Amino acid sequence: MEKRLKKILKQSTGALKDFDGDLVPEVAIRGEGHLWCYCISEKKLIKVIRGIKAHVVDERFTENGKLLIYTYTGNLVEIDEEELIYTGFD
Repeated sequence: MEKRLKKILKQSTGALKDFDGDLVPEVAIRGEGHLWCYCISEKKLIKVIRGIKAHVVDERFTENGKLLIYTYTGNLVEIDEEELIYTGFD
């Protein structure tokens, strides 16, 4: 998980090199408005804007049955898989 998160950070800042491997595909959060997600780093619920792009950090489900994603606003949150749209590399 840590290795993938580092790769996502490099990719989102444009620092990814050819030898770092394949790109991590993007996802978007469905809908409009906002939803509340548990933020791992802050250890509390935070408001996340729907429609924002993100990357799946860990494809295994957490103890709560959710995926761990890194949003383009810099938050590491847990979210239900059905809230995500897999957009690839648009």
